[in-house]
Amino acid sequence: MSTSNGYRLLIVDDYKEVRSLVSRQLQRQGYEVVEANCVTQAKKLLASDVFDLVITDVSLNDGNGIDMMAAIEPMPKTIFMSGYMQPSMTATMELEAGRNFIYKPFKIKTLAQMVGTAVNNDGDQN
Repeated sequence: MSTSNGYRLLIVDDYKEVRSLVSRQLQRQGYEVVEANCVTQAKKLLASDVFDLVITDVSLNDGNGIDMMAAIEPMPKTIFMSGYMQPSMTATMELEAGRNFIYKPFKIKTLAQMVGTAVNNDGDQN
């Protein structure tokens, strides 16, 4: 396992398998990863801690990842993921596949590249 690269990530997904797979792979690349399984848990973590990047599913059991992130000021860099997206949702947050949105299923290598770009980009990610 790699040593820490100093970046803290929050992974939000209601499917444990997805959350665990993404977390393990990003930890191997040196990221410190915290997991949340719902909007409620993620909001608590975001209110009490600082993250360099949030990776969240759009559709969660207790809410919507887009609405959750839009309510946070200032909004941290975020990558949204979903197996199904309505066009109106992508327009709301100016989501762009390959930049701040990834369709499920995805290759971990593709997500890891997006994460690397996001954490190393000082400009606005969203």
